[in-house]
Amino acid sequence: MKKAIALISALMMAVCSFTACGKDEDNSSKDSDKEIVDLAVANSTASTISKAFMASVCDMDVEGVYTKGLYIFSSDSGKVILEDESADSLGGNAEEVYKDAEKYFERLNENEYFAVCINGSCIYAAVETDGVIGTFPSGQIISKYEGGSCDFEKFDTKGADLDEVYDKCMEALG
Repeated sequence: MKKAIALISALMMAVCSFTACGKDEDNSSKDSDKEIVDLAVANSTASTISKAFMASVCDMDVEGVYTKGLYIFSSDSGKVILEDESADSLGGNAEEVYKDAEKYFERLNENEYFAVCINGSCIYAAVETDGVIGTFPSGQIISKYEGGSCDFEKFDTKGADLDEVYDKCMEALG
């Protein structure tokens, strides 16, 4: 009986030491996991913003609104770019585009963001969520704009802010 208890105790000690029973986890691992989750949430939010504007632009197109050109919609009115502001264009219907996008993403106005729409498609979005920058496509930034299409390159958003991402996109968009 004593041998059985000793064996069980030895096994429990081995299991506990192997799984770090009773010890705090490494905080750097917890921080790393939180950073990964925060980035995933921010990227998901950017994706949702992109889809909301894509749906809104499609709705406008169906209604006969001219959607060709470059349009940047933003939570910061100073960063909005409307290539064409005529009454029958996307720019001339910007207020409706925002209202429609909010129908697709009710928390749109709770975010600091910008969305890039080119020739009827929302091709890029960036958002700042709790100090973390998310992009759609994830981990990418616009690197080149030519002939109505864009190229993208990898971009590490860690340590960046939304203004920096916007400025880099603007450099590429000309």
